[in-house]
Amino acid sequence: MLSLLVAVILWGLANFLLKIARIAMDAPSVQAAQIAGVMIGVIFFYGFGRYAMSSLSDHALEYIFSLLAGACGFVGTYFFLYALGAEKLSFASQVSSLHVVVATILGVLFLKETLHVWEVLGGLLMITGAMLLGMTK
Repeated sequence: MLSLLVAVILWGLANFLLKIARIAMDAPSVQAAQIAGVMIGVIFFYGFGRYAMSSLSDHALEYIFSLLAGACGFVGTYFFLYALGAEKLSFASQVSSLHVVVATILGVLFLKETLHVWEVLGGLLMITGAMLLGMTK
């Protein structure tokens, strides 16, 4: 649970910093700088030997899925950065948080995960909130 809390805080901080950068720079420039930041993270975590990577021969399919996830994240970030240029951070961040609902639906459909009542209600509340935000624009 602590890992999730740290991830949420860091992602929130990242979106805030992206909005500040996007005020003065175009989306491709912000994304290029963000990629440089990712590379610093990769060097920090993997370059100093703290974490070891799994064998490619044992996990080829998982590496393909990871590469596809990276490509989806890259393109998604590109569109999010364009949205930050046109929308307020408070609107763009909240609507973009619906990616959780998309991931949940895919998990149910393809991974056969089950949802509890509170998870369904939470997803419905998120969708309702995004619709309300869209109507106030």
